[in-house]
Amino acid sequence: MPHWYHRSIAYAVIAQIVLLLSLSRELRAQVSTDTPDTSKAYNLGRAVNSSRDESFPYIATGNTILYFTSRRLTNSDLQTDRCYFSTRNTDSTGGEWSAPKLLEAFHSALSASGSICFDASGRVYFASAERNPERNYVSIYEGRFDSAGELQIRDLGAPVNGHSWNSQMSVTSDGNTMYFASDRTSPDGARSGMRIPHIWVTHRTSESTWSTPTMLGEHVNRTNYTATPWISPNGKVLLFASQGNTVLRTLRIYYCKKVGPGDDDWSERIALPAPINAENNSLCPMVAADGHTIYFASDRSGGYGGLDLYKTQLPKRVLDDIGTAFAR
Repeated sequence: MPHWYHRSIAYAVIAQIVLLLSLSRELRAQVSTDTPDTSKAYNLGRAVNSSRDESFPYIATGNTILYFTSRRLTNSDLQTDRCYFSTRNTDSTGGEWSAPKLLEAFHSALSASGSICFDASGRVYFASAERNPERNYVSIYEGRFDSAGELQIRDLGAPVNGHSWNSQMSVTSDGNTMYFASDRTSPDGARSGMRIPHIWVTHRTSESTWSTPTMLGEHVNRTNYTATPWISPNGKVLLFASQGNTVLRTLRIYYCKKVGPGDDDWSERIALPAPINAENNSLCPMVAADGHTIYFASDRSGGYGGLDLYKTQLPKRVLDDIGTAFAR
């Protein structure tokens, strides 16, 4: 064969290789675009986050409304949390979320409100500081909107509320089991000594009553701050924040799996990996209805100031571990 023939074959092979490499790069780019990136945590943006603390994100069913607490617009009191909501923009050019609005229905009835959650029946649960300025504790409330659109609020009362700080509740979808944070030192709600929050659980015993709360054991709670619980809709996975290191005292997000019918039947807690946990505090976790998008608060560098709200995807190894725990 002439030399030019061999050269032509070689050029053709090289051209095919170049084409295949180009197609491979395009395919990888397409895959990286379509596949959620679990290596990055995404700040929810300036519309949601401010120079002050935002916390306790809650994505309502339908994935179109974001509820959260914020200390914005509280010039005289940096410690006042108020509840806001933001709707998902249909036009992505305007950012993922709209400018937040204050939940007036809560603040017209109570002095200030914190975290919020819902059950499948439409009940809303939230925590609020008492109006009486002499009281230095927080109580948990539940409410429903009546036919006129007015929010009817009810204090859960004893034994859930007492002379202590009770907040950060999360409820199973059936509305029958509530996990919450409290600095009480006894089940009846009294407190003494150091005020360190831990996670407690209570069960609905009737339409208007709840059982005496039980503090979760050492698989969940430690001697340090352990709070901001989020329970999966079916009650099989618990996410929360805890100070895992007694020296650094940085808050990290952990998860446990239900391993039995008892209140204290939980697996050993496991810390979620980066980018959920970082060098700074990570807390207030919740997982959206898709079962793999996690929202949380963090004061990591690169934010707008204080605690900001972030989202990312749960890593595959975590999803494999919790299995179908987010099924209703």
